[in-house]
Amino acid sequence: MENNRKQDRKVVHKIVQWTDGVRARKGEIQDVSDKGVFLSPSWTPTENIKPGDVIEILVDGPDGPVEIQAEVRWSGSSDSNHSEGIGLQSTDGKNLAELLEIEDDKASE
Repeated sequence: MENNRKQDRKVVHKIVQWTDGVRARKGEIQDVSDKGVFLSPSWTPTENIKPGDVIEILVDGPDGPVEIQAEVRWSGSSDSNHSEGIGLQSTDGKNLAELLEIEDDKASE
């Protein structure tokens, strides 16, 4: 997949729960920026996940769960992450900023 990102990504390894509105699933956020994440699902998708679909990600934070709404930008193989997954763009920047704070806090401990 060609890199069309406008912002640099920070490598993270954060297990999360997510849903496409049909069922809850697990996956790993492998990188994050101010506006997006790369989510590697814990299963090989059999459903057709396509650009424009909206999913909700639930991240465990120090003060409880943080919900992130994100739009699918692409799905497939990521050369930089060496895995299959979903490229997502946040539709709620405030919550994604909270995710970044959580990761930065853990890195400084």
